[in-house]
Amino acid sequence: MDLGLTGKIAVVTGASNGIGRATARLLAQEGAHVVMMARRPDVLEQARADVATTGSVETMAVDVCDSAAYTAALEDIATRHGRIDILVNNAGAGQFGPIEALGDDAFAEAFRLNVFAPFASMRTVFPIMERQGGGAIVNVTSIMGARAQALSSSYASSKAALNHLNAVAAVEGAPKGIRVNTLQVGSIATEGTQAYREQYPELAAKVTGAIPMGRWGKPEEIAAGIAFLVSAPASFVAGAVLAVDGALGVQFPY
Repeated sequence: MDLGLTGKIAVVTGASNGIGRATARLLAQEGAHVVMMARRPDVLEQARADVATTGSVETMAVDVCDSAAYTAALEDIATRHGRIDILVNNAGAGQFGPIEALGDDAFAEAFRLNVFAPFASMRTVFPIMERQGGGAIVNVTSIMGARAQALSSSYASSKAALNHLNAVAAVEGAPKGIRVNTLQVGSIATEGTQAYREQYPELAAKVTGAIPMGRWGKPEEIAAGIAFLVSAPASFVAGAVLAVDGALGVQFPY
């Protein structure tokens, strides 16, 4: 199937590893020019060297929690390339631990990264995409934003907020030709979740046992879902929540 991404300008955040890197690679393979964003220039350059073997890419070292810097980077991309067709807000994180041990700063930091950054980016690209006749945005959320799990208060709360922000953005964007969709990930084996699995091995083992498919997902499987949502064949898909979780989120809680 031709995804219709040839020549598109795509921005992917959190692109130095995991889901973001896999998404950048797939979009580049499908013919898009991908702007890979992440905070750490050295790791980002390693990712660029890898992804560049599959297609056209560039990098920008940006902390998306810095709204001014993130906004300026998006405006620069639109100026240099004349457009932004695809935006994938993949960067996300949160501290895990019991509520009584979580400080105000840690709780707020999850919202700065998981909610405020996507909000600032959509505020910036909506006018850009409207002028060019449309675009596609995917904001990556988590099953933890829809289901409660102990020790995840900051991360889960921020992802739940992002879920509803996405819904509002989809309704506002649709008349402008801007398709906003949500990719809801389950338990994915990435560099980021490795620390969680090592810190809480018993809980991680329970998660694995609870997944009907019997394993954690792969970053490439999430990338495939994102690629579909931004593709031409998904031209009437807006406001959708695509869960890629091995049926974890829909099973009966025995």
